[in-house]
Amino acid sequence: MNPVISFLAILCVWPLSDSLEPCPLEGWLEHVGAVLEPGVVERALLETKARLFDPDAQIFDSVEEKEESERKWKQPAEWKDLGEGLVYLKPGWFDETLGGLVSSALTHSAQTGGAGVILDGRGGDGERIEGVEFVVSHFVEADVFLYVLQDFGGGVLDFRSARRSDSAPVPLIYLVDEKTRGVAELLAALLAEKKRALVIGQPTAGDGVIRAVLPLPGGRFIRMAVAGWATPDGRSVRGKSVLPHIRVEREEWKRPDFRPEAMVKRGQTLDEETRRHLEVFTETRQDAALARAVDILLGLKSMSGRPIPLP
Repeated sequence: MNPVISFLAILCVWPLSDSLEPCPLEGWLEHVGAVLEPGVVERALLETKARLFDPDAQIFDSVEEKEESERKWKQPAEWKDLGEGLVYLKPGWFDETLGGLVSSALTHSAQTGGAGVILDGRGGDGERIEGVEFVVSHFVEADVFLYVLQDFGGGVLDFRSARRSDSAPVPLIYLVDEKTRGVAELLAALLAEKKRALVIGQPTAGDGVIRAVLPLPGGRFIRMAVAGWATPDGRSVRGKSVLPHIRVEREEWKRPDFRPEAMVKRGQTLDEETRRHLEVFTETRQDAALARAVDILLGLKSMSGRPIPLP
């Protein structure tokens, strides 16, 4: 948005009113000879008003623009079997499909060695809370009070509780960073509070809101915050990062580059178990948080001889 138009739009909508009119902005611009494309002022007013609630609000001028943006957000999920029953899962978008993805990963891990699941929420975002609640339900008892949905005046919109689900058969580690926001951040807060899974990485965005895409007059759409969420005792978390159980900086540690074959003498071959361990080592060597998660889960498995739940 043009900064001059943005500033003048703020003057029109502050203090915030229920109507965008009357506003002298368009007439004033015409008076000084400014030539604007049709709808520019209207869009500026809508965007400015929305950003008083949500600084990250986005306006889309058409269905096509909205769908193009959604295609960029909603990338395919990434799934990797790292061996030893260790599964890495990075959702492309945190929506209603999240629960099914995590359930499948937990089951696959249990059936192939039981080391555990690494769920990557770094840079994660999303709009649908159902998937998050389904994931958390694997780690808490049914009907446990999880969080409160609130409007921006602090009023209660809904009380959300855990669903009935099978207990997780293997441990789960959730990776987060400063770009973890929306419902991805909500998942971090719930797992950290319930202490049934381990959260690793960097403090989250401190977003504390649920966003949705809503229609506007004239064929436009807006993606903006529609609700906040708070802990069971009513504390709002907006503007407050979720702190991981274990903080790992992005450049904290990188493993050296090497080929598994270099670990044996010439003419010899690696046995299958050693090769699998070294492949996991190679796969994660340039990602400090992922490497830490792999070490923790494989360490738990090695010490116990079987998968054990995290404290």
